Amino acid sequence: MIVVGLLGAIVAVGLRLDPFLALGGVMLAVSGLVKIVMLRLWRELGPPERASPTGPRRNR
Repeated sequence: MIVVGLLGAIVAVGLRLDPFLALGGVMLAVSGLVKIVMLRLWRELGPPERASPTGPRRNR
Protein backbone atom coordinates (compact mmCIF):
# COMPACT_ATOMS: atom_id res chain seq x y z
CA MET A 1 0.00 0.00 0.00
CA ILE A 2 2.85 2.36 0.82
CA VAL A 3 4.69 1.58 -2.41
CA VAL A 4 1.54 1.86 -4.52
CA GLY A 5 0.68 5.23 -2.98
CA LEU A 6 4.15 6.65 -3.51
CA LEU A 7 4.34 5.33 -7.08
CA GLY A 8 0.94 6.86 -7.81
CA ALA A 9 2.08 10.21 -6.44
CA ILE A 10 5.32 10.13 -8.46
CA VAL A 11 3.48 9.21 -11.68
CA ALA A 12 0.84 11.89 -11.09
CA VAL A 13 3.50 14.57 -10.57
CA GLY A 14 5.64 13.30 -13.46
CA LEU A 15 2.74 13.33 -15.92
CA ARG A 16 1.50 16.67 -14.54
CA LEU A 17 -1.89 15.21 -13.70
CA ASP A 18 -4.33 16.53 -11.12
CA PRO A 19 -2.43 17.55 -7.96
CA PHE A 20 -5.18 15.99 -5.85
CA LEU A 21 -4.29 12.64 -7.44
CA ALA A 22 -0.74 13.04 -6.14
CA LEU A 23 -2.11 14.05 -2.74
CA GLY A 24 -4.27 10.92 -2.72
CA GLY A 25 -1.21 8.78 -3.39
CA VAL A 26 0.66 10.39 -0.52
CA MET A 27 -2.33 9.90 1.79
CA LEU A 28 -2.49 6.23 0.79
CA ALA A 29 1.19 5.82 1.66
CA VAL A 30 0.75 7.62 5.00
CA SER A 31 -2.25 5.46 5.91
CA GLY A 32 -0.14 2.38 5.20
CA LEU A 33 2.57 3.65 7.54
CA VAL A 34 0.01 4.41 10.25
CA LYS A 35 -1.44 0.91 9.91
CA ILE A 36 2.01 -0.66 10.36
CA VAL A 37 2.71 1.46 13.46
CA MET A 38 -0.68 0.63 14.96
CA LEU A 39 -0.17 -3.11 14.38
CA ARG A 40 3.23 -3.00 16.08
CA LEU A 41 1.79 -1.12 19.06
CA TRP A 42 -1.07 -3.62 19.23
CA ARG A 43 1.42 -6.51 19.38
CA GLU A 44 3.51 -4.83 22.08
CA LEU A 45 0.77 -3.49 24.32
CA GLY A 46 -2.02 -5.96 23.64
CA PRO A 47 -5.65 -5.04 23.08
CA PRO A 48 -7.03 -2.11 25.06
CA GLU A 49 -8.91 -2.94 28.25
CA ARG A 50 -12.64 -2.70 27.90
CA ALA A 51 -14.52 -0.51 30.31
CA SER A 52 -16.69 -2.45 32.70
CA PRO A 53 -20.41 -1.65 32.49
CA THR A 54 -20.58 -1.00 36.25
CA GLY A 55 -17.93 1.72 36.20
CA PRO A 56 -14.27 1.79 37.14
CA ARG A 57 -12.90 -0.96 39.36
CA ARG A 58 -11.89 0.11 42.84
CA ASN A 59 -9.67 -1.87 45.17
CA ARG A 60 -11.20 -2.04 48.63
